[in-house]
Amino acid sequence: MSDRAWRYLYSNSNIAGCLLGIIGMALYFGGIIADYWLAIVLGLYGVGALGVPRSQTWDLRQEMSQKEEQLQDALQKMTRRVKPRLTPGLAALLQELSDNLSYVIGKTAEFNASPFLVHFVTQTVTDYLPTAIQHYLNLPPAYRRLHIVKEGKTSSDLFGQQLQLLQDETLKVIDILHREDINAIEAHSRFLADKFRDYDLLS
Repeated sequence: MSDRAWRYLYSNSNIAGCLLGIIGMALYFGGIIADYWLAIVLGLYGVGALGVPRSQTWDLRQEMSQKEEQLQDALQKMTRRVKPRLTPGLAALLQELSDNLSYVIGKTAEFNASPFLVHFVTQTVTDYLPTAIQHYLNLPPAYRRLHIVKEGKTSSDLFGQQLQLLQDETLKVIDILHREDINAIEAHSRFLADKFRDYDLLS
């Protein structure tokens, strides 16, 4: 079965359609309907599948790319907006990452806007993080929690790994800032760009 088919199987539309379809089957086996029962069951499925509002499509990367001048404020707003859609564990990790990135953003002025520091902050806040979040949230909730994507891991597991990767690299940058070793940030910026290409919840 294709991945697209799996996503529909876990979608709210299919779940709602199946629930109404089950009600139709119960009416049939209970003797309440007899003629045209199959058409009624299929019709109920269609009502459920089509009646559920379409899930919100997230495009956080596009939104964040337009706010490079207000990174800290945009990051905090995105975090507050997304956290209610995440499990408590993922929400806590995102909040911690957001706080650490905000700290790094605040430190950029102290280091005369080092190009490597600016590149790390800009790429992480306007690309890596919002891209990871939007890919995850655009998956059906049941799919991302239950469906095994690769190596025995669900989309939630992989998303957690993405957040942890960004968190680890941000903490390394904070350590570098404390040691005032700006030259080391270049290596971490390149590492993160290469490593992040290995993760894709949609592949």
